[in-house]
Amino acid sequence: TAPLCAELIAAWLDNEPLPLPRSVAEACHPNRFALRGLIRGGGK
Repeated sequence: TAPLCAELIAAWLDNEPLPLPRSVAEACHPNRFALRGLIRGGGK
């Protein structure tokens, strides 16, 4: 939800411990689509 997402973004910006499991944080990361494209070979 929004408050948890805000905490996650704040933790990323301030380089603090993540407020939720790493797997969940990685699934929410804004670069996940670019990374997925690179892994699938669509790095264009």
